[in-house]
Amino acid sequence: MAALEQGADQLAKGLRQGSSGSQEIAANMKKLNAALGSVQSGQQQLLSGLSSLSGGMSQLKEGIDQSGNGLGDISEGLGKTNDFLTQLNSSKTFFIPREALENKDFQQAVDAFMSKDRKITKLIVILNDDPYSPAAMDTIEKINSEVSGTLKGTMLGDAKFGAAGPSSTTYDTNEAQIKSFNSTAIIVIVSVFVVLLFVIRSFWPSVFIVLSLVASYYVAMSASKFVTTYIIGAEGVSSFVPFFSFIVIVAVGVDYSIFLMERYKEYGELSPGEAIVKAARSVGGVIISAMVILGGTFATLMPSGLVLLIELAAAVIVGLVVLCFILLPMLVPALIVLPETLSRGRSRKQQMAHVSGKDSTLDS
Repeated sequence: MAALEQGADQLAKGLRQGSSGSQEIAANMKKLNAALGSVQSGQQQLLSGLSSLSGGMSQLKEGIDQSGNGLGDISEGLGKTNDFLTQLNSSKTFFIPREALENKDFQQAVDAFMSKDRKITKLIVILNDDPYSPAAMDTIEKINSEVSGTLKGTMLGDAKFGAAGPSSTTYDTNEAQIKSFNSTAIIVIVSVFVVLLFVIRSFWPSVFIVLSLVASYYVAMSASKFVTTYIIGAEGVSSFVPFFSFIVIVAVGVDYSIFLMERYKEYGELSPGEAIVKAARSVGGVIISAMVILGGTFATLMPSGLVLLIELAAAVIVGLVVLCFILLPMLVPALIVLPETLSRGRSRKQQMAHVSGKDSTLDS
């Protein structure tokens, strides 16, 4: 009986626990139903989201297609921009909006390069070369020719222009000296030739002497350029050297030539070849002595350290040496004897032709 009662108690206890579990199950079923409702709602939201995503993908596809078309338009626009910039780079004109022209900052910048009445303007050109070098002179010449050619045929065709600065000043000075030197050289050569005609009273010897003086000048300038370039290390001969060296060489050379030709005239009874040889022997020592003295005087300019004086001394010394040791004692006598030699050759040919004619007559 005790065991039966104990079992009945356990059964009653189990029934109570089962009732409590049933109640919990019933309570949890409500929660489960609520959760299932939430799941169903989530599934509906997911379905709605998937539908929206599908629509968004379609829109994304359309957007990508549109962006592709937009990139094509951008590429085409960049190509047109590149073409425009290329044309703009090669163009010699440009456009400034009126708003920019009326801007105060722009006006202040313009004041630095234009006059108050805006009729005069200046351009600043910075050279990469030495401002006194031949390359800089070539640049100035190109600038002048370019500006002159650009203004022609435009509304500024009658405008006056000019270049300034050390390079332009040197260029203008060189141009003026070249023109002055050319005119002076022509006057000096013609005057020397006329004087030689009156003194020597012979045309061809006067021509030969003038040619020898000009030749000695060009040899002297070549020597001066060699000294300037390879010894001094400068880029070119000073613009004053050609003028002064020409005057000195011609003045001294014509004196030496007159000494020689005056003595040549004293041997008028001799043939031209014998007369010029005796004249050279007679006054050659005097001419060479005078040349040595004058050359030594100019040689004292060498240690001065001034490039102009060194170039001038080198030109005069070389010109005198060439004139006194080569041209006057060799070239001029050879040219003076040349007509006589040619006439002798013609006379010999005539004599030989005459003798051959006589021989043929005797044979016949």
